[in-house]
Amino acid sequence: MKTSGLMMLFLLLALTLSCQQDETTFTPSGDLDFISGVDVSSFPEIEKNQITFFDQAGIPKDFLQILKVSGVNTIRLRIWVNPATEHSGFDEVKNFATKLRSMGFKIWLTVHYSDTWADPAHQITPAAWQNLDFQSLQKEVSDYTLRIVTEIKPDYIQIGNEINPGFLHPHGHITQQYTKFIALMTSAIDVVRKETPKAKIIIHYAGIDGATWFFNQVAPLDYDMIGISYYPI
Repeated sequence: MKTSGLMMLFLLLALTLSCQQDETTFTPSGDLDFISGVDVSSFPEIEKNQITFFDQAGIPKDFLQILKVSGVNTIRLRIWVNPATEHSGFDEVKNFATKLRSMGFKIWLTVHYSDTWADPAHQITPAAWQNLDFQSLQKEVSDYTLRIVTEIKPDYIQIGNEINPGFLHPHGHITQQYTKFIALMTSAIDVVRKETPKAKIIIHYAGIDGATWFFNQVAPLDYDMIGISYYPI
């Protein structure tokens, strides 16, 4: 999700649902805690500028502690494959996630499978993977996901970001290359299930229009949670 400033706290409506055959009927899953979360992916960059944060009483406090005492229990972080700077790269995200976990936060990791923002208009395969054949791309997705789940150990992992048209284009285009799209998603999902079976897998769609069609398309996939982006303004 793009923001116009350095950082914006966002609302991602994550519905914890188990889908039934009747697409209009959903049964809430009883094995998940309520998520009170924010995305602060840009905080490591902001922190370097030594900005002072204040609580509601106007008292200077550590930003992450303000979140903690305000009831936030989960932090969402984006991760890019080979970004132009260190921000949102593997090392930064791993170090930040380690710090957050030591404070008692759960980690919700949004894996973009891109070097930069992935959204409905941009699902660009990382530069280092662009000339790979399909089988080699599958292996890269599997290996990269394996590194993430074994070293960062997210509690929630989002396979792609706003993947309305699929991801890892052109191979993973949901309408033009549906079979390959499912295969690439499965390559990531299978690693998560094998290596971190307690992690909850999220599939994320931007908006309401078309959501029913989209989640019908991903019905063959093994996942736990529906993520819906909601922009009220």
